[in-house]
Amino acid sequence: MIYNSPYYGFETRADLFFRLRDDHPNLVGYKEFGGAASLTYAAEQITSGADDLVLLVGVDTQVVHGIVGCGAHGVITGVGNVLPGPVLELVRLARAAADGEPESERRARELDAALCPLSAFDEGPDLTLYYRHLAVLAGHEEYADNLDGNDRLSDSQRAHATMQWERFGRWWSRWCDADQPAPATAALV
Repeated sequence: MIYNSPYYGFETRADLFFRLRDDHPNLVGYKEFGGAASLTYAAEQITSGADDLVLLVGVDTQVVHGIVGCGAHGVITGVGNVLPGPVLELVRLARAAADGEPESERRARELDAALCPLSAFDEGPDLTLYYRHLAVLAGHEEYADNLDGNDRLSDSQRAHATMQWERFGRWWSRWCDADQPAPATAALV
C-alpha cells in the first residue's frame, strides 16, 4: 500500500504509482492522508479505474468525503482508537450514503461535523499526543506516560482537548437519543 502524505512535502501522483505497480504487482492500495483535493485526485486518477485497487481515507476529517465522494473502501483513523463506536457508526452511515440513502448522508454529515474538533487533531504533528490524552480521558491510564517526558501537550492543548472530548460526549448521547436508539457499536469506549 502507498501511504500518500503531502504533509511531509511529497505527493505520490498517478504516474509514479503506476510505475511502482508495474514493478510491484502486489501494490493494491492507496492510503490518502492529504485532504479532500488529494482524495479526489486519488479516486479520479488512481483507484477508480481498477477493481483490484482500494482507496483508504487516511485523515480523520475526510471520512465522509472519502467514502461518499471518492468511493474509499475504509479508513485508517486516529480518533477511532479512542472513539471506536462513533467512528464505526460514521463509516456505516457514510457507506449507506454512498449507496444513495439520503437520511444516512444527513446523519453522517452531522456526526462528522460533531467529531471534527477531535478529528482535526489527526492533521497535526501532535496527533499521537492528543490521542494518548483522549485515551486517558477514556479511562486508559496506561497512555498517560510518554517515553520522552519533554514530548507532551501544553496545558492549554490538554484543556482544549478535554473540553472537546466532554462536548462530544454530551452531543453523542443526545444525538443517539434524538432520532433512534444508539447503534450496537455506539459506545464511546
